[in-house]
Amino acid sequence: LGESALEAPRQILTVERKGGRQSFLVALGNLAFSAPDVLGDPARRAGISCASCHVGGEANPAFFLPGHSSRPGNVDVTGPFNPEADDGLLNPLDIPSLRGIRHSAPYGRDGRSASLREFTREVIVKEFAGKEPLPAVLDGLVAYMRQFELLPNPKLGPGGRLTDAAPGAARQGEALFREPFEGMGGMSCASCHMPSAMFL
Repeated sequence: LGESALEAPRQILTVERKGGRQSFLVALGNLAFSAPDVLGDPARRAGISCASCHVGGEANPAFFLPGHSSRPGNVDVTGPFNPEADDGLLNPLDIPSLRGIRHSAPYGRDGRSASLREFTREVIVKEFAGKEPLPAVLDGLVAYMRQFELLPNPKLGPGGRLTDAAPGAARQGEALFREPFEGMGGMSCASCHMPSAMFL
């Protein structure tokens, strides 16, 4: 499953970046995130946990599930984990990074969940056919995921603007990213993927 694919970059938790330690709730979520028992029987039997797809909170580019992935880094969760949700199609989705997830509400590719807690529960119960998670476990998972930091980038400054450390090619890309295009109704890439909002 490519679980050892990401040894670097490392995981950074907010509390540890600030010099603190994980609370009991965050530590419980950390444990649950790596425990196949949280998910339903098919994932549990395969040894798949949240951490299998989201190593250190980052997307796992090496994850490949034969018959359910079209290439490494994606998976169709509608078939192998919850037969009731199977639409009969191979339609894998790229595994997303969870870094900075506390800033990216609403949740889900279609923005269907206003809260991270609600979305996490739906992933466990609906996508992976897991049992209803204990409230403390669900609270722990959410507390842990809210700690996932974006990695520091010395080439990006406040508001998502490039710093002097960025090469010329990056500066050309930044200009193009902000340039309005007639074919996009005068909008630019930055109109939707706002640098000040972490490009989300």
